[in-house]
Amino acid sequence: MLQAVIFDMDGVLMDTMPMHNKVEIELFQKHGITMTAADFHPFFGMPFQKLVKTVGLKNGIVLSGTSLEHEKEQLMLQETEPIAPMPGIIDLLQKLKHSNIKTAVGSSTITSVVQHLLGRAALLPYFDAIATISDVKQGKPFPDIFLTAARQLQTDPSQCLVFEDATSGVQAAKAAGMVCFGYAAASNTAQDLSHADFVFTDFTKLTLNDLKQYFNH
Repeated sequence: MLQAVIFDMDGVLMDTMPMHNKVEIELFQKHGITMTAADFHPFFGMPFQKLVKTVGLKNGIVLSGTSLEHEKEQLMLQETEPIAPMPGIIDLLQKLKHSNIKTAVGSSTITSVVQHLLGRAALLPYFDAIATISDVKQGKPFPDIFLTAARQLQTDPSQCLVFEDATSGVQAAKAAGMVCFGYAAASNTAQDLSHADFVFTDFTKLTLNDLKQYFNH
């Protein structure tokens, strides 16, 4: 039976990708590298340090992923733009709580930023656990983040459902042995979600029965 639901954060719980892109463009500009929002699409859902390494190699520059990650952390924590949960997210989280289904966040963003953004969106109280890139050696598409979340929830991975909006995230969820729902937002057309168990476009139209049906056999 369905015992736990794990949510990716960026692009799933809230639309924070423009904020990430804004900060990353600013960071790379400091090192003489011009980037656009479209340049980040291939790295969607992947660890920031992988982005730094790849961009550095492409531009013939050795960049410190650890240093830039710290710089990005400080900039993200200083962002003051309003953050709102995706439509339907709070209603779904409330339904999960009322049904005694555990909830967690499984994110490629570092813990301090995840907690900060969840707090600003008033979502922190809804989650029983938070697993991030800070907790593992290998980020998505490896399953480590989601398996860590399952351990924190004391739940078997086969009884977990993951919400993801990135190709690498879907791969990570399936590698963890979990059911995966792919969120195909209108603004997110560059990701291949075809390996998800179910692809949808609107959280407001999801019911608990939609989730539970994948665990009733």
